[in-house]
This record gives sequence, structure tokens and C-alpha cells, in this order.
Amino acid sequence: MKKLFIFLFVCALLPFTVSALTDEEETNILIPESQTVDDNYVKAGYIFDLRGQFKGDVIVVGSSVDISGKVEGDVIAAAANITISGEVLGNVRVAGSNVTINGKVGKNVNIFAATAELGKGSQVGGSAVVFAGTANFKGTITGKIDGGAGNIVISGTVKKDITLRFDTGKQETNYSNLSVMSTAVIEGNLNYYGWNMARIDSGAKISGQVTRHEPASVVKETKDFYNSLWWFVRIAGLFGLLIVGLVIINLFKKQARETPVLMLKSPGRCMLRGLAILFLTPVVCFFLLFTVIGIPLALIVMVLYVIIIYTAQIFIGLFIGQKILAYFQKRSIDNMAEKKEISLFWSMVLGVFAYLLVTEWLLSANWPGVWGWFGFLGGLVKFVALIWVLGAIYLQKREKTMTVAK
Repeated sequence: MKKLFIFLFVCALLPFTVSALTDEEETNILIPESQTVDDNYVKAGYIFDLRGQFKGDVIVVGSSVDISGKVEGDVIAAAANITISGEVLGNVRVAGSNVTINGKVGKNVNIFAATAELGKGSQVGGSAVVFAGTANFKGTITGKIDGGAGNIVISGTVKKDITLRFDTGKQETNYSNLSVMSTAVIEGNLNYYGWNMARIDSGAKISGQVTRHEPASVVKETKDFYNSLWWFVRIAGLFGLLIVGLVIINLFKKQARETPVLMLKSPGRCMLRGLAILFLTPVVCFFLLFTVIGIPLALIVMVLYVIIIYTAQIFIGLFIGQKILAYFQKRSIDNMAEKKEISLFWSMVLGVFAYLLVTEWLLSANWPGVWGWFGFLGGLVKFVALIWVLGAIYLQKREKTMTVAK
């Protein structure tokens, strides 16, 4: 679950990052009803009001996302507040604080949120996977529901099975995590895992069986679920990293092009600087904590330190992706970067995927027997890549500062 929480944490920070680093004209985006976007719509901003028609996918990151138009592809969004009242022919995959879907979704819905609601007029053509603090299902879901939450209310129609998981820590007789209202229609089975009994109103229609699984049986009966969740978390981590990468290549285009070139030109110098930054920064912050005036600075530096280490994966991906694209075009990175002939978006996507494929999956500690040493090799690759990128970022910023000073 660790990467899932990192993913959600990053998504929560993105709106503040975007609003702080972009101007008013770029951040408040309106696509009117009369406008049609023929290609994929990929953008980072602050407030999105999307009323037009979109022929491809919509991939956005911001503080507030409101989609009332028609999207013929998928919707992928990360924001504090997300509202979808239009029609989406593809899938909806969103993460945020408050997520509300009142429109029609042709395929599946995936929601990670503090509060999630599928409104009374919502229709989901496929299944729904929801992980939230509080979830409310009022609409119609053609497929099944899977997920978990602190509290869930079902008052709409679900045409297949429902499987939910709750964790309250202890049994409370007068408390229920799951409420099935009198207007609810469940045409499949209702399975839920947790301590407390569900509250099912007398008017609710449930065609299948209602089964509550005791906590003692959760480990045994949900083993396959958590194996699947392991892969899902990996995919969520990849998705989160790509969203962060999208912000970086839009806000820091110059650094995104120059850092991989510097990594290639001075690998030794980059690694030495990166090694010093990696180990000396926590030491300096530790000593600053013992001074009254240094505490705020220490906290700020440590937060930036953690953010840079996480985002370093993006620059590693950009380096790998640009190397791959340059290889197939039989040209050098520096020449293509200087002429801006390499696509930052596709370099980032290709490189991040390749990096995670090697370090998280191929070079993983999960291999059986003697092959478990792959985990050590994967850790070594991550370490070398990290100090390489940290040094390159430092040198790139230093050269920029010296240029400005001259």
C-alpha cells in the first residue's frame, strides 16, 4: 500500500504546485461548448471547466476539474475537486479529495478519494473500483463494485456482485460501515469484510446472497485479492509518476531537456555531486534542528529533499527515453535536445515505464530462491541512477546561476 499512499499524497500536492508556478492565464482554463478538441487533451492547470467535445482522451492535473462536455476517450484526472456531469465513452480514472460523477460513463470507473459519489443520474457501463474514506453509490452500475472505504452507502442499482472491505479495528454493535438503503437494487451477491453488520433497509432488493466475512477469515479469503492489489498498486505508482512527470515537462521544459544531456556529458562529476547531496543534506538538517532559528530551514530543506528524490525518477525516465529515441533515430541526445526534436512527453512515458519495469519488476526481491539476489541488483541500479540525477540537477542549476551572474 505504500506506493498507493505516495501516489495519493503527490496528487494532493499537485494543485498547489501548479498554482504556485504558473500564471493566471495558463491556470484557469475554459473549453466552451462550441469548441471541439480533435486530439488527446493533456494539460496541467489550476481550474478546468471543460464544456466542449473531446475526440480523444482527457488527461488533466489541477485544483478543480469540471467536465460537462462529451469525451470520446478516457478521462484521467488528479485534482482536489473533480466533477464529471458530461458523457465519457471510455474509462474514468481519477484521484482527488472530492470526486463526484453525475454523468454517463461507457466503461469502467476507478476512484481514489477522500469522498466519492456516483450521483443519482450517473450511469456506469462497466464496473467500479473505489477506495475512499466515504463513498455513496446513488446511480446505476452495469458491472460490479470492488473496493474499500470507511463508510459506504448504496441507494442505487448494481447489476452484478459487490465486494467491499472495511477496517474499523474492533467490533462496534451499534455502528455500521455499510448502509443499503430502501431504494437500492442489487442483482448479484453482496460480500463485505469487516467487524460490523451492514444496515440493510427492509425495502432494499438484493437478488443474491448477503455474506459478511469475519475478520478471522479475511487473511485466508482475500489472499488473491491482495496479490491482485500488489499489481494494482504498482500500476497506480506508475500512473502517479507519469502525472507528476506531465507537470514537470510542462513547467520545467528547459531543465527537462538539459539535465539528460548533462548526465551523458559528465557522468562521473554528476555522481560525485549527487552522492554528496544524498548523504550530506540529512546531516546538515539534523544539526540545524538543534538551533532555534534553523528549525524552519531544516524542515523546508527536508521536504524539498524528499520531493526531489521522488521526482528524480522522472529525470531518469527522460534520460532513458531520450536515449532510446535517439538510438532509433541514429542521432545524439545533445544534438536533438538543442534542436528540440525529441518529444519530452513520449521520452518521459517511455523512459519511466522502462525504468520501473527493470527496477520494480525484473530486478525485484520477489523472485524465488537464489534469484532473490536480483533485489540487491535492483537496489544498486536505483542508487546509482538517483545520485546520477541528483548531481545533474545540481550542476544544471549551478551552471544556470553562474550564467545569470555573468
